[in-house]
Amino acid sequence: VYYDKLTAMQMGLEAGNIREMSLYNSTAQYLIDRNDKLALVEYKEMKLSDAFCCAVRKEDQELLAGLNKALEEMKGDGTMAKLVTTYITDLKKGEELPAVPMPETQGAPLKIAVTGDLPPLDLVLADGKAAGFNTAVLAEIGERLGRNVEIVQIDSAARASALSSRKVDVVFWVTLPAGGSLVPADIDKPEGLELTVPYYQDETVHVGRKQQ
Repeated sequence: VYYDKLTAMQMGLEAGNIREMSLYNSTAQYLIDRNDKLALVEYKEMKLSDAFCCAVRKEDQELLAGLNKALEEMKGDGTMAKLVTTYITDLKKGEELPAVPMPETQGAPLKIAVTGDLPPLDLVLADGKAAGFNTAVLAEIGERLGRNVEIVQIDSAARASALSSRKVDVVFWVTLPAGGSLVPADIDKPEGLELTVPYYQDETVHVGRKQQ
């Protein structure tokens, strides 16, 4: 059963319409830490893992090069590992994610799409401010590129069309890693998009209601 919103999926589980939710491990742990009725469910089938990257229009090669340079620098100087620790692995049980301050520079605006529906990776708070790991990553990228980051919230299914229509300049994307490499394959990549180097990887797990 396909759900386009995490909240709708949770409601489906609560109502008994589905038995389990397939989620990224970081999102699963985030939900379990905030709902004592949820637990990980053993899943014996093939386990999948996705590589997280950014997507840009194919013609925006200068932007692609800048994003790749920033991401590689962040991985090399420890910034990426620090963001993973702060926003994912060391997030305290029940602790809410703080809004991420966006850089204010003299550079041209860089419009980046977020769904706001995948905590702690991607979240838009009740006051409309963006939070989470991906937001922290793009804020750091904006700082390094000297660009003002503008957050545009869109539905997950509209990411590619928002990019091709120039509503946004960058969208977050995930893809199956090729073999044992972190270099993403072209699986599920629409024509006309180019992907950056991956900056994070997470496995898929199953979450269900805790057995009484």
